Amino acid sequence: MKNKRNKTNKIIAVLYYLTAICFYATMIMYFISKDNNAVVFLCLGSVFVCLGSMYLKKDKKRKNEEK
Repeated sequence: MKNKRNKTNKIIAVLYYLTAICFYATMIMYFISKDNNAVVFLCLGSVFVCLGSMYLKKDKKRKNEEK
């Protein structure tokens, strides 16, 4: 059960990072086309990077508690 939870947290973190990359790519496209919505996608990408790091931190904390 513990291994499954750790694996799930890693998968969730990777998905958050992939989502952040998609938001950053969209932001770059909006910057190139000189649209004002680029700032929104920059903020959303940063939020997803923070969420991904939170899940990795949670995974490390559980590993330390198990030892």
